[in-house]
Amino acid sequence: MINFDDLQIIKKLGSGTFGISYLVKTIKDNKEYVLKTQKIFYSDKKLKEKVRDYKEQIWREIDLHEFINKIKDTNDQSFFTQLYDYKIFNNCDNIQTNELYKDIPYFKKLNESKWCIKYLLEYKDGITLKDFLIKNTLTEKQIYSILLQICKIILILYNGGYSHGDLHLENIIINNTNKKYFDFMDKKIPFNGYQINVIDYGLSLHKKYGKYYNKTIKGNNITNYMFNEMFVATYKIINNDAKYINDCIKLKKKLPWERKDYKLDSLFKKIISKHSKFYKITKDKYLQIYPNTYKILKYYEDDTNKEIYELYNKKHYMDFLQLINRIQYEFHLLYPKLYAKYNKWCSYYEHLLSNDVVLKLLNINNHKEYVDYLINNYLK
Repeated sequence: MINFDDLQIIKKLGSGTFGISYLVKTIKDNKEYVLKTQKIFYSDKKLKEKVRDYKEQIWREIDLHEFINKIKDTNDQSFFTQLYDYKIFNNCDNIQTNELYKDIPYFKKLNESKWCIKYLLEYKDGITLKDFLIKNTLTEKQIYSILLQICKIILILYNGGYSHGDLHLENIIINNTNKKYFDFMDKKIPFNGYQINVIDYGLSLHKKYGKYYNKTIKGNNITNYMFNEMFVATYKIINNDAKYINDCIKLKKKLPWERKDYKLDSLFKKIISKHSKFYKITKDKYLQIYPNTYKILKYYEDDTNKEIYELYNKKHYMDFLQLINRIQYEFHLLYPKLYAKYNKWCSYYEHLLSNDVVLKLLNINNHKEYVDYLINNYLK
């Protein structure tokens, strides 16, 4: 057991919605760890009774860490970050540094809380996948390897009944590796010089979480939910998401979702109104992948003045979002300049894989076929 008082801060690693992470070392033997500190709402009663309530984000995060720590295959375990210890404190100073949240009542109240939790985590030297993709040009083989590593991570969690729930480019760390292969779908998949691992498990899902789980997947089939997570996480790499974001930041311009006039479905509405032929063709095609979204789509089409969040409680809402996304992704593929213009991006990019490959991926509706296609393309 490591004494939290026996830790010396080396540097700040980053900050997120709820807290800050530091690189620390033990004063006694100079071993390096990550110390993640985040504010929480808590009480003396809960601390005394050792209440573990999965409605609270901290217990979901700890629960997934406990699952990861029990993974027997060390090669599989290396795709994750291990938790060594955690402790709850009731004398924490303000730690929220994200300007976006300073005026939001919930986060303001959270930051005023004296309670916090500190996690002592495994340290893996590396950078976020977002920063890596901005700074580096990858070979096609390296791209396929990273995509397949993400798929493997998602399936490891899925086989344990879990979903990460927040798998974006800043929650993935990438490191150089001398390891040659990882096992996946009865194949030896080359690392091609890089290994990834995922961090931040606070939005994880498991059916044991009860109402939180049911509210999040909204009656969706968990296998479909997992495939949607796989598709979105890999597609953010393929479509150069990191560079789109970075170019606006470099120009000191707001990102699309930071603009006052931003709507989640702005691009989709423009496709419907200005590109009706394209819309009809792609709609008919992707309804074959998501046939249960026909009614909600018809309801939306009947009055496009509706805001998409108004449909949140509709049945098959999650699949409806995926239907919209695929139509928008194909539009991006064929019309990258218009995609950038309609979304108010500061630049535009071609995809990292060929149009033929991306179109094929867009038309796959299950994780097995999706993974098989990536593997076959990688190993051919």
